[in-house]
Amino acid sequence: MTTAFFIEIANKVANPDIVHYLATLFGAIAMYIFSLFKGFEGATPALRKLFPNRSQVYYDRLDFLLVTVCGSIIGTIFFQPHDSLQGLSAGFGWVGALSVLTNPKMAGQNSQTVKPSGTGD
Repeated sequence: MTTAFFIEIANKVANPDIVHYLATLFGAIAMYIFSLFKGFEGATPALRKLFPNRSQVYYDRLDFLLVTVCGSIIGTIFFQPHDSLQGLSAGFGWVGALSVLTNPKMAGQNSQTVKPSGTGD
């Protein structure tokens, strides 16, 4: 049995809007976990300023909930998925874009200019 089979069953049995939202939520969670390996800090720096003197576990859990739940809601509103694959892509896209935009390593790479080849420089 493949994932497509289970998605098809879920689409037929449950409310399609809920299934699409859950697919978006799953995509956001998966991309959040993958992004952690690339230095993604999420909302943790802002949470440390808003709620000082808390444990690291507090910040980690609150960041996870904020990024994934808010991300799945924003992904659902922006992309209005009509099937589970679109929902999954919306979840991936939201957290992936947030990861790139907030990662200082990526910001440094984006600010570099690319010289055309063959200019003799």
